[in-house]
Amino acid sequence: MSGQHRLYSALQMSATASLAAENNKTSPQLIIALLLVWVVWGSTYNAIKVAVGAVPPLLMMGMRFLAAGAILYPILRLRGTPNPTRKQWLQLGSLGAIMLGSGSGAVAFASQWVSSGLSATVIATSPIWFAIISGLMGKWPNKLEWLGIIIGFSGAVMLNLFEGELRGNFWAALALFLGPIGWVSGSLLSQKVNRDATARGETVPSGPMNSAMQLICGGVLLVLLSLLRGEQITWPIPISAILAWAYLVIFGSLIAFSAYIYTLRRARPALVSSYAFVNPIVATAIGVGLQGERLSPISMVAMAIVLVGVLFITLARR
Repeated sequence: MSGQHRLYSALQMSATASLAAENNKTSPQLIIALLLVWVVWGSTYNAIKVAVGAVPPLLMMGMRFLAAGAILYPILRLRGTPNPTRKQWLQLGSLGAIMLGSGSGAVAFASQWVSSGLSATVIATSPIWFAIISGLMGKWPNKLEWLGIIIGFSGAVMLNLFEGELRGNFWAALALFLGPIGWVSGSLLSQKVNRDATARGETVPSGPMNSAMQLICGGVLLVLLSLLRGEQITWPIPISAILAWAYLVIFGSLIAFSAYIYTLRRARPALVSSYAFVNPIVATAIGVGLQGERLSPISMVAMAIVLVGVLFITLARR
């Protein structure tokens, strides 16, 4: 069996075992949302790398989020979804700017120099920040969750040590390691804002409207940052970059980001953050199969360790 096939088999077994570990109250919708976040987001790292080869990173990501929000928002309004209030725009819009501006913007910036698999693996530090920041907010992980976090992070560190791409570019390394902090902070604050609003009896925007607001505000922030950096598009844009951007808009933003917002409102932080452990497997498998990225035997062992961490985190929900 080839290395890619072993990776896909491991991913399938991990997803099956993890979802089987969910209790009987877990809805089919939550299972589908988790699978979308795990698999689709794993594939977006490769699409980002293709797109930033032709379009500057911050501009590309900003236009991606703006396009997705501009599609989703009017559809929701036409279907009768209430228009968010000014307070909701300030709260949820700022959270989207934090999550998407720092998290996704950092990935796009670093993708100019590092492989898609390595970008996804560095983002696998997110569960550590989920644990620390959610703990500071009063919700520390239990012992089994801590064990899964430590195991998964150990695999990520092992993969980074043997790939070594980050050692040659300080700014790429800094962006990748700071990105998860902003993403996790925005994610947890989003949960808190929704809980507090519900406790006060206030109306909370629906999941899709929540996604649209955050996409629009995150896109605006990234476009503004792009203008400040003086980014410019080099014409003509290859068709591969256009298709990659379209995939990011439709699947990465409209579908997977909405699924992520859904999980944020229905699952505990350790399970929500499990995407960071699975995404590197998907990203590296696609990178090896389609983009010719190298995958060493040691890297495969490291990714297997990461998958074990995913199993422990989801089993901990019992």
